[in-house]
Amino acid sequence: MIQILFLYIRGSESGVHTIRGW
Repeated sequence: MIQILFLYIRGSESGVHTIRGW
C-alpha cells in the first residue's frame, strides 16, 4: 500500500494534480 501511495505522490509531481487539487 505504501508503494502505491509513493507512486501517487511521484505521479503528482509529474503533473497529475487532479485528486490532490494542487
